[in-house]
Parts: sequence; C-alpha cells; structure tokens
Amino acid sequence: MMYYHKAILLIAAIIGVCVGQDNFYPNNLVTQSGSASDVPLTALATKDQSGHQDNWNKYVEFYGHVQKYQGVFSFPVDVSCEAPYYLNMNFRGPAKTEQWWVFEWYIPSSNSYLLAGNNSEAKYWAWTSLSFEGTVEFSTLVSSANVVQLRMRSLSVTDDCDLDFLQLSVNCSSAYNETSDGSEGTEATAPPTRAPSHATHAPAAPTHAPTSAPAHATVAPTHAPVTPIRAPTSAPVHATVAPTPAPAATPKPTARPTSAPTQPTTKPTTAPTNKPTSIPINSPSVAPTTGGRFCPSGTHYRPGPYTTWQWQLSGTVDTTVAVQLYDIDMFGSSTSLIATLHNKGIAVICYIDTAYEPGRPDSSEFTAAVLGNPIDGWPGQYWVDIRSTVVRNIMSNRIAEAAAKLCDGVEMDDVDSYENDPGFPLTAEDQINFNTFLATTAHANGLGIALKNDIDQVEALAADFDFAINEQCFQYDECANLTTFINEGKAVFGVEYDLATSQFCSEANAEKFSWLKKDLNLDASRTQCCTTGCGGTWSCVAN
Repeated sequence: MMYYHKAILLIAAIIGVCVGQDNFYPNNLVTQSGSASDVPLTALATKDQSGHQDNWNKYVEFYGHVQKYQGVFSFPVDVSCEAPYYLNMNFRGPAKTEQWWVFEWYIPSSNSYLLAGNNSEAKYWAWTSLSFEGTVEFSTLVSSANVVQLRMRSLSVTDDCDLDFLQLSVNCSSAYNETSDGSEGTEATAPPTRAPSHATHAPAAPTHAPTSAPAHATVAPTHAPVTPIRAPTSAPVHATVAPTPAPAATPKPTARPTSAPTQPTTKPTTAPTNKPTSIPINSPSVAPTTGGRFCPSGTHYRPGPYTTWQWQLSGTVDTTVAVQLYDIDMFGSSTSLIATLHNKGIAVICYIDTAYEPGRPDSSEFTAAVLGNPIDGWPGQYWVDIRSTVVRNIMSNRIAEAAAKLCDGVEMDDVDSYENDPGFPLTAEDQINFNTFLATTAHANGLGIALKNDIDQVEALAADFDFAINEQCFQYDECANLTTFINEGKAVFGVEYDLATSQFCSEANAEKFSWLKKDLNLDASRTQCCTTGCGGTWSCVAN
C-alpha cells in the first residue's frame, strides 16, 4: 500500500512540474502524545467527506479528549522553487471556542516550529475546507532528506478531531490545472483561498524534535496535566533538584544589586538587523468585533505612551475596568476571556515567566540540568539556564500558545537573571542574547513584547521591544532609563507596591508613564495615577 502511495506521489509531482503546481501528501505520522485511529494515511490524499458524512475508513481521527494530542506528519517533496505554498485540509471537530487545534511547520535550521494555521474557521463538527498560505520561503521547511514536517497538536484536553484530506501544495507558477482541494479543475489565475489573517503566526520551538517512527506510533504523554493558575498541587521531580509546592505566586520585584556587571555597548551579532517599521496608527477606540487580534497578519501590536492598563495575575479577572489594555496570565486565561476583553475594545498582554514555576502545564519539560538556584522569596521557583536550548524551546512553545490564544503581546518575566544569583555564570551579553531571542520569537508569532524590568540594558534592547513594564523604579530611583521608550513612542507601564501615590504619581504623569499602585499579589485592586484625560494611541507594526 505504501509503495502504491509513493507511486501516486511521484506521478503527481511529475505532472505538477508540467502544469506549475506540485501537491504532496504525508507518508508518515509520528504520534508523540495522545493517539490516532489506524486508518492508513493514504486516506488523506483524497477529499471525499462533506457536511456530516462519517465514513470511518475515509478519514483519520485524532484523540485529544484524554490527553493533549501531538503528532508530526512527514511530506516527501521534490521541488526546489521559491514559490507560494499552501497547507490544505478537510477538517472536522470542535469550534475553537471549545478547543484549539493548531498546525505548525518544522524549521530544520533552527529546530523550531512555525504556526501554519488553526481551527478558528472550522464549523462545529462539520467538514470544513481550510487553506493556509505559507509565510516563509518554502526552502526553509525542506530538510536535507527532502522532507517537510508538519506538527499537529491540541492545546487542551477537551475533544477529538478528524482529517479527511491533508495536502501541501506548492505553486511554482500561476497556471495549474488542479484545484487546491485535490479535485480536477481548469487553469487558474489565483492561488487557493487564503485563511483569515490571524491564522498564520510564526516560530514556536518544538517540545520534542521529530523522530522517525511507524505511522500512528503512540508514546507517553509529553505534557503534565493542566493545573490551575498559581495553585500547583505538586512539583515535578528532577534528577538533582526536587522543588516543593509553592503557595500562590505572583511576579517578583527583583532586589537591585549593589553593582551591576558591565553591560556590552554593542548588540550581539545574532540580534535582528531589520527593525520593525510602523504602519498608520489606529484609533484606540477601534477594536475587533469578533474576539480577534487588534493587528492583522504580518504585524504586531504596539501601545503608545500613556496607554491605560490593568495588571491582574491572581483571582478571577475583573473585566469591568475601563482601560485600554489588560495584562493577564497566559496559562490561566481562556480564549473566551481574551475574546471578551477584545470585544470591549481592550488589548490583551499575556504574562509568561521565563523562570521555573511548579504546577504549569509544561513544568516537567525543564530538565534538572537547566534548573539553577532557588528564587529568593518564591518557594518552588528556580532560575534557569537561559543559554540552554531546552529553555528556549519551552519559551518558544509558550509564546506560540499565546499567539494561538490571540493575545496581542507578551510580558516575559525574570529576564534580568544575570543580575541576580541564578546558579549559572551568566553574563550581560548572555542576557541580551536571550532577551533578543524572546523579542524575535514574539514578533515572528505576530505578538508585541514588553521589556520587563532589566533597567540596565534598556539602551541595548529598547529598539527590539515594543513597550516596557517595570516594578518599583520610583522606589529604587531608577526610572530615568525608561524614558528611552517614551522617546520612541512606546508605552511604559509600571507599579509601585510600597510607596504612597503622593510619592510617585505626579512624576509618572509628567513622564507620560502608565503607573499604578497595586498590592504585591496583583489581584484586581488598583489605584491609577492618571485621573483625567488619560489614554494613549496604539499602532500595528510590521513583524
């Protein structure tokens, strides 16, 4: 059966050379968590289900109701042109409001994943044709063995889904005589219908590098069960470190060292050389009407000075605060909550910690080798080795999940570990490299990104970040560097925990900072410095 399928692929490829389109189909599936039905992958080469048809032998079912599903398809390819390409599928499953199913291209050169699309446009348990146009050069996806890999995964343990058709279509010219869904057609002058703008985001590093295995191979789960935000029940056991359960945790104001290491005056050579350019500023009153992102595909959100905000990372999120932006926990927030805020005209920033926290869905992916010293005052939390590929892959996956949830940006916490006592010989240059990696990954996923604290490296990093978030710069008398963001037309958000508002609000308002007085647990309570004429603009910036 497999040889027959390969023969079909070869014939199709030969025909494609002549008519300008090459269509490829998966010949292997490695299931890394969850399970799939044992229908041969050759069923995915033909689109023959519609409406509510349910011919079991015509589609492959993927089970995501017991544990999250994750698997990697392999497509053998034999084209080298730099051409438009599309991922076409016939999908049946739950609506995105119930469960996200995402599809991601593997990037061999960086051992990372690029979001191709998701089930946001799928009808509820009815066959839906979906098509997603590629966003990077096709050659970026092709391995040295002439294979393109596609990861499919669910973001929650909720339901299953089915695929009746899965096709990689590469258009080497504008003329072809086969339609994108695999049916016979006539010469076309336009590519297949594009997915909605929010269906294509970008790199998310893999939890596991793809390996070869028999189709539908099933292995042990790769993720820990989802646990409630900041209420972990147990910590994973590591070979040399066994963190203990932590009480409700909140972001940490970091004690300032008496002297900071000398920071480099130039950026690492790995930093991006092309800076984002702004496109026209949008009115702050304009917002999505269907829960979608503020900014279209190919751009990301950037708030301007004096943007009003609410920062809530504990307790049930109060969605009634009249502000322009909310900063909420990424793992603890549902897509429906994010959509609710969007439909109120509120942008959403999602909090992600770069240090180890117990009880997160992916906490078990931190190996003992990357765990450093405990973080003072936060039981069960550890600094991590930011130079490690393991850590960077976890962060890439977290950023990709924020993109899939339609967050507008991310707040990456603990990005100044080199100034503390992380248990690793980290330098200022290591920190700049890591922070630049986070910014590049966020932008590739269509997300804005905050520089959190890290005051001493603002000059080196401000150009790569879209806004700043700070804790207690007035208390520590270190706010001066943050005006760099204001001068670049970017917001500066911050809080004080210990000072009275009379000790900082006047200066914060004069600097156009968006400052709050908050409790350390970052619940819904707040006092806003600005009381009249508050509000800023925002823009969509090219990724």
